[in-house]
Amino acid sequence: MFLRVIASCIITTINLIKQISIAVSYEAVARGVLNPIHICGTGHFVSNQTYAIRDSLKFFIFEIEFQFQQGKIQRMKGIFTFFLLAASINSVVSESNDINSKIKAIRIVIKSDDLMKFDKSSINVEKNKPYEIILKNVGKLPKAAMGHNLIILDTGNDALTFGGNLITKYGATLQNEWKPTKAGKLVLAQTKMLGPNEQDTIKITFKKSGVYHYLCSFPGHFGQMRGVINVK
Repeated sequence: MFLRVIASCIITTINLIKQISIAVSYEAVARGVLNPIHICGTGHFVSNQTYAIRDSLKFFIFEIEFQFQQGKIQRMKGIFTFFLLAASINSVVSESNDINSKIKAIRIVIKSDDLMKFDKSSINVEKNKPYEIILKNVGKLPKAAMGHNLIILDTGNDALTFGGNLITKYGATLQNEWKPTKAGKLVLAQTKMLGPNEQDTIKITFKKSGVYHYLCSFPGHFGQMRGVINVK
């Protein structure tokens, strides 16, 4: 089975070599690099080197094609075509992923302090672009007394309403550092709770336009520590 697959691959490769050699010869003749000495049955010019290669492969190609005609490896044509198509698709997807992975994320820094404030209350971004939203706690008070985090809500959710239900409805407790564990899909992304001179990063790509509210979930902070992200 493996040898049959290899044979089928060789045939396809040879056919590609034949087409490429013809195309290269055309270009070379047009540029005056090669002297045409032979015109094959299709009317294509070929060089000395190309003609020699074609002759050396002629018997091998004939033998392989004869094997196909005898039906010895005929069944492998469809299988190889399938794998060739799958490999081509995988290659295109991989190249696309490589390109996407090389797109540099846009960095946005938000600072929080001991006065229970974010230094940004409104941010404008574009959809389908990668962003790194960095929260920095520049305060000096300990986390137990003045911790800060950043929670981005999905569209259609208001920060004040959400903040009022953090403890009673969404499961924010001292034990989980005031993380709304029961909010489900209402929360799009969030940082950890930060102490003084700490920072955390949210990597996010907004898929749709709209207004996204954000807030700090430390008890009593959401009244002042909130803002909006406008996605166009």
